[in-house]
Amino acid sequence: MKDAGGRTKGDSSKSSGPCRVEYTWVSEATQGAESIVLVTFEPHGGQTHVTLTQSNVPDDELGRRHEDGWNWVLSMWAERFATHG
Repeated sequence: MKDAGGRTKGDSSKSSGPCRVEYTWVSEATQGAESIVLVTFEPHGGQTHVTLTQSNVPDDELGRRHEDGWNWVLSMWAERFATHG
């Protein structure tokens, strides 16, 4: 994988069926520290509620940019699944 800041890497660490995925995330923005990304999918009426959290991200400018990046990713997912089911 690549991001705007350079190389990223990660490994799947846990999953619980189709409703929960957890994996490690390491990038230049985490200053080489391993962070944990957790994504959950919960049925909500005829839709799916997606929650994404990332822990162990440095509290600096690069670390805080993860929020913008993940918001972009989630908006792309929403657009993709809204138009293609």
